[in-house]
Amino acid sequence: MKKTGVGLILAGLILILLYAAYKIITLPEMHIVLRLGIIGLLTGFSLLILGLMAEKKNDREVDDDDISKY
Repeated sequence: MKKTGVGLILAGLILILLYAAYKIITLPEMHIVLRLGIIGLLTGFSLLILGLMAEKKNDREVDDDDISKY
């Protein structure tokens, strides 16, 4: 149940970020440098969140392996 909830939250977050990036790209009056900056922020935020989650998962797997050795 916990994994399903986290998966749904991530899917929703990804959809919102992709929609925001699409809207930013399609705005004709926004300057290209500003577009690239905002898209860079959205991409960096997404990668940061995914990296932290992957690191936490790896730490959890290492902890599970350490417990089974004893």
